[in-house]
Amino acid sequence: MTAIKSTRRKFLRMAALAGGSLALAACTPAVVERTVVVEKEVEKVVTQVVERTVVVEKEPTPVEQVMVGAFDVGPHGCPQCYDPLKRSVGYWWLTKMWAPLAFWDETGTKAIPELAESWEPTSDDGRVWRITLRPGLKWSDGEPLTMNDLRYQFRLMYNPEYAGERAVTGARYFVGGEAYAKGEADDITGIKVLDDLTIELTYVDPMPILNVSDIYFEFAEHFWSQFTPAEIASGQHYGDARPCCGPFMWSRWVKDQYTEAVANPYYWRGRPKLDKLINRYFDNETTAVLALQRGEIDFTYIGRDVVPSLKRVPGYTVIAGSSGVANFIALNFREPIIQDLRVRQAMIYALDREKIIETLYLGTAQKLNCLFSQAQFNPSDLTDYPYDPEKAKALLAEANFTQEAEWELITYYSDQLSTNVMQAIQKYWADVGIKVRPRTVDVPTFNSFQPIGKDWVVSYIGQSHFRGARDAMGRWANDQRPDALGECKNMHGCYPSIDEVTADLKIATSSLDGAARLEATLNVARTMNAELTDIWMWAAERYGAVNDRVKNFKFAPLPANAGFYDQSELWEIVP
Repeated sequence: MTAIKSTRRKFLRMAALAGGSLALAACTPAVVERTVVVEKEVEKVVTQVVERTVVVEKEPTPVEQVMVGAFDVGPHGCPQCYDPLKRSVGYWWLTKMWAPLAFWDETGTKAIPELAESWEPTSDDGRVWRITLRPGLKWSDGEPLTMNDLRYQFRLMYNPEYAGERAVTGARYFVGGEAYAKGEADDITGIKVLDDLTIELTYVDPMPILNVSDIYFEFAEHFWSQFTPAEIASGQHYGDARPCCGPFMWSRWVKDQYTEAVANPYYWRGRPKLDKLINRYFDNETTAVLALQRGEIDFTYIGRDVVPSLKRVPGYTVIAGSSGVANFIALNFREPIIQDLRVRQAMIYALDREKIIETLYLGTAQKLNCLFSQAQFNPSDLTDYPYDPEKAKALLAEANFTQEAEWELITYYSDQLSTNVMQAIQKYWADVGIKVRPRTVDVPTFNSFQPIGKDWVVSYIGQSHFRGARDAMGRWANDQRPDALGECKNMHGCYPSIDEVTADLKIATSSLDGAARLEATLNVARTMNAELTDIWMWAAERYGAVNDRVKNFKFAPLPANAGFYDQSELWEIVP
């Protein structure tokens, strides 16, 4: 018994030493010694040592997926326009955080359901539409997204405490909307929530086509209802971290520098591959292009003049497409001299539009003689207005044209190509005796005075037209701007045939007869051409440039108020 106990003590010491060796071996990743001891109460103890190599693989550190772009550079952008009352463009960036009921495809001709699952008329006269949401939608804070949010948004947009006189403009399309916008009713009877997923909209006039892509979910009721309409209108809360429903959600806004959005885990298509999407602000396109070439940003709009040189630089892809925008020189008919047709004719005959298209746009723009570039909306009897400076001079002399001071030629376009265009217009007009001085302002400043006809005579602008007459309604129909100066509540004032154009636009947008809608649209084109409601210029291609490290990227230079499906939830950085 004594001998056996002594052997066991030795064994235990050996086991302790082996355990210590094992512990030390565990600290060395390359080689591990494992001692297996078998104890028997017999004459000998058998031990076996096995050596094996252990490969220790370090866990890779996740690389944050961050894309930086100049998403508001160019004519489609509206930097820092988070106040709906001050914006008219910039929707491409906004749809990254606030999704519409439907997107357009890249051509702007087909609707792609987004938040909406379906929309359809439910009355024979086309006045009642029913829209159904996808089930299970959520805001970025996890709260359910329902049609109660849309009803709240409509009520806010058309509340006079929020939108003032402009509330009537949109509200009057709905039954009971005008009374609500004037403060005469507590609700809009034409907007009814049937259940969480379904809303019924009843319009005053027939709505043969419902553009659900114009309806964005931007105001979550559970967040915004804590403020009064007046408090929201003050703009003090647009920098708050508020709920979103697009692929990304609000993170931070450093004024005049950038806005940062992060991946929305509740986006219905799935969490985006990018962790962060940053919209960096630039004073102009030139500085944005330089930042792109230095590798500071991954995307920016570029002008036609930059395209040839950038195409030669490896590592970038230039994307081109039709803009769907008509460029023209808007006229303020509140200025007496503009009311003379001979002066307007002289203004267009003085411009060599073909030469500008050839030299500045390198032949990639289409000359226009009315708002529309589509062949089906251009009757064959439109006047072409070829370049004829001598005729322009004669018309001005016949009209006894004089200027007390030069006019400002105002625009919100800040790219170099538009600057060159403005300078060309200035020179051509100077050659016939019309004096103008180009001036560029930002979009909110422009929208604070130009649409109401205040303090301007001529302005170089753009207007979407790919949806035909519906795109013309807001600018050329009467009674569209209750806050406009003068008798005619219209951006341009009382231009000739405004009543006829308004009547034709109503037919073109509300008739259930397709042939009648087309003929009314052609009549609008004829009036715009003959009366020169504006100095028609061109519809041009537009361009974007993206770093090739960004995969699955889509860009379509559609008008800024036409969100398109760009699959941004699939964008990713692959070095």
